[in-house]
Amino acid sequence: MEFNIWEGVYTSFEEVPRIGHGFNQNRWVEAVLQKTLSVKEDHENISSTIPQFPSYSESLLPLLTAVVKTKYEKMRILDFGGGLGIDYLRTINSQTNSETYYYHIVENEILCDHGNRLFDQDRNIVYHLSILTDCKFDIIYSSSSVQYVEDWKGIITQFSSVSTQYLLLTDLPAGDIPTFATAQNYYGSKIPSWFFNISEFIEYTASQGFALQFCSTYKGNILGKYDYLPQDNFPEYYRLGRSCNLLFTKS
Repeated sequence: MEFNIWEGVYTSFEEVPRIGHGFNQNRWVEAVLQKTLSVKEDHENISSTIPQFPSYSESLLPLLTAVVKTKYEKMRILDFGGGLGIDYLRTINSQTNSETYYYHIVENEILCDHGNRLFDQDRNIVYHLSILTDCKFDIIYSSSSVQYVEDWKGIITQFSSVSTQYLLLTDLPAGDIPTFATAQNYYGSKIPSWFFNISEFIEYTASQGFALQFCSTYKGNILGKYDYLPQDNFPEYYRLGRSCNLLFTKS
C-alpha cells in the first residue's frame, strides 16, 4: 500500500480527519529529545573553531541574531513551536557572546516539561504553553509550526501584538498554490496541516504591520532525502515543490 505523508484537500481543519495523539505521542517526543540531545552534546564538546552546525537548511535564526544583536543589550527571542530548544543551541553555539539572549519557547505541555528538565541549569531559556501577552520580543521565530495552527491568521496577529522588530518564518509550506488544509500522516496519527498561497499569506501578514524583507526556498530533509515534497498523490496545482523562508520587519 502506497504511503503518503499528506492526504486529502480540505477547506478547513474541521473537515480533516483527526486520528491519534499527533505531536503529543511518545514517538514524536522521543525523536525531538534525541535530536536535541545530539546537538546539545555537540554544543558541549566543541573541538573546532568552526562549529558543525547550524547549516542553512536547519535555521536562519543564528545568522539573524548575529546581525542584529548589537542593537540590543539583551535580546528577547520568541520561538513558537520551538520543540526542546534545538534552535536555541544552534544560535548560542554560533555566537561570540551567548549570554545576550532571553529565549522563550512556546510548546505543548509534554515538551515544556522535558525542556525544563533538559535546561534546568540555564536561566536564559524559558518554556511557555502560550504566547506571553505582557512581554515584547525583538525576534519572533517559528520553524515548521504555523501550518499546524487552525487559526493561523490569529497567530500572526498575536505575533504582531508582541513584536518589536523581526518575524522570521522558516520551512513554511507556502507557494503559488491555493491555500488548503490536509491530513499529515505521522506514525499512526493524522495531523491537520495547512498549505498556504504565498500571496495570501504575505498579504495578511503585511496587514498586521509586517513588511517582507527576505524570502527564499527551504531545503528540507523529507524521508531521508533533500528533495521536493512528496505530493504526487495531489493534483498538480496543489503541489508545492519546496517550502520557504520569510523574514519580515515591523513596519
